[in-house]
Amino acid sequence: MFLHRFRTKHWVLLSAVLFAGLLLLLPQGANPSLAAQETETPAPATPGPNLLPLIFKIPTPTPIPGWDIEYFDNQDLAGAPVAHETKTYLFPAEE
Repeated sequence: MFLHRFRTKHWVLLSAVLFAGLLLLLPQGANPSLAAQETETPAPATPGPNLLPLIFKIPTPTPIPGWDIEYFDNQDLAGAPVAHETKTYLFPAEE
């Protein structure tokens, strides 16, 4: 097929056919993704820092009878606890 020389007419016709084929194929595949990108809205910016959930406020019981409930707050940049509170709850009969 490619053994004989192509004339300019042939190249123009071949490029027109390829261009028409691409016009038929590409918009069908690109339109859904482009339309989805145009309709997606980014999440609104939060007004402050994104804080972690307060899971450190869950009490941690000790294995011995009676309860020493400790509450740990976040750590500062040096790694030291910012606040630490211990409450001792004895048996109900002793309170």
